[in-house]
Amino acid sequence: MSYIVCEGAGRECMLRHCDKCPSKDNLVQFLQTKFEDYDDEDIVEYNQWVSTDRTEMIQCSTSVGEFIEKLVEKLNKLIPHSYIAKSQSSFFKNLKGTASSNTAVVSMDFSENYAFTIQDEAQGYHWNSNSCTIHPVMIHCKDTSNVKLIIPLCIISDDLKHDVSMVYEIQKNVTAFLKENYPHITNIHYFSDGCAGQYKNKYNFMNLCLHEKDFKLKAQWSFFATSHGKTECDGIGGTVKRLARKQSLQQHLDRQITTTNELFEFCKVNIANITFQHISKEAVDSTSLTLESRLKDTQTLPGTRLFHNFQPIDDLGMIEARRISRDETPALTFNLLKHQTLLVKMKDLYPGCFVGCIYDNLWYFGMVSEVNAEEEDVTVKFLHPNGPSLSFFWPNREDVCAVPIPHIIAIVKPPKTMTGRTYQFSQECMLLVKSSFENIGEN
Repeated sequence: MSYIVCEGAGRECMLRHCDKCPSKDNLVQFLQTKFEDYDDEDIVEYNQWVSTDRTEMIQCSTSVGEFIEKLVEKLNKLIPHSYIAKSQSSFFKNLKGTASSNTAVVSMDFSENYAFTIQDEAQGYHWNSNSCTIHPVMIHCKDTSNVKLIIPLCIISDDLKHDVSMVYEIQKNVTAFLKENYPHITNIHYFSDGCAGQYKNKYNFMNLCLHEKDFKLKAQWSFFATSHGKTECDGIGGTVKRLARKQSLQQHLDRQITTTNELFEFCKVNIANITFQHISKEAVDSTSLTLESRLKDTQTLPGTRLFHNFQPIDDLGMIEARRISRDETPALTFNLLKHQTLLVKMKDLYPGCFVGCIYDNLWYFGMVSEVNAEEEDVTVKFLHPNGPSLSFFWPNREDVCAVPIPHIIAIVKPPKTMTGRTYQFSQECMLLVKSSFENIGEN
């Protein structure tokens, strides 16, 4: 990666917005030297993970030239992912040690469901055994004497859906535990992976806006990068399942652990230094009915996958989204309960069309390279410089980024060029984008 970013690369370099970063030609030349004994048309065989309905490894074969091109493309995408992963991990580690005395850092994760085990079980039971939810929680906070505390919790439940209702019930238990045992805590900073079905979704964001109203504690939520959410929670879940399975295999048939309540009672008595709590399926079902009415009008936050920190502004659905937790200013402010008036509709966008868009509170011209309807964003290849200018150009290093639909402010006619190097947009296009940008700023 050092071949295509500046030395001592910072945020702008790693998120691919730096004009001074080396172009991909440097990396191409380096890779070509590694294949100098081969012709461009020679065949390279390699394995690659692909995901459709399921994830599998397939064997691919292609020419040396095409292999280098694909590798460079994937490394370009890896750079921002690597930066976000390291940034979020570093922020989490630092926050655990430096958070104020009234803030609790709460990391959480669903472990793989625990399947009840019986010694000498029948074959039919092995394939159809009951299971339960194991949800570890790790709390980092300080007591009133400013002494650092590490408090492991573990939620056990017979509800297996792992949805927003279950997450809300877990929050109920965690906040009640904190208020009872550490009443000086007034803020919670949640950390979790970005699983869309559990934590990173519009319903959980709406509940986050109502967190202070519901639990009398302020809160924000940060997410680790995709597939980089390993925390102490994994150790809690593994310990609980290992000890429960060992105990069950050692028991006589009349003392097997075969229900959620039996597992909960065993853990409370036999596993020290972890606080266990039980949530019944009935409680989750009741919460689901309660939440249904208040969440039914919640709107999807465009480009959810791009952001890794969410902070509520009020209890009316206004929320700020940041690319990484360290960012001081939000990349997007959104009303979860208001149907957004979009300047450009998704159906009007297509690969190859030129648009005016907002990024980091500046406006740019760019060309759409991919439309992501499910995520409600588009991938844009930016022209430089930003804002009003007499001419624009494609930077040596491609500046490509996903942009939420609300930040696409105009579709414009393709620019004209005399040299193929610099491009000019019509005065009409310039005024359209500039006025749209200014109107958004006023609102």
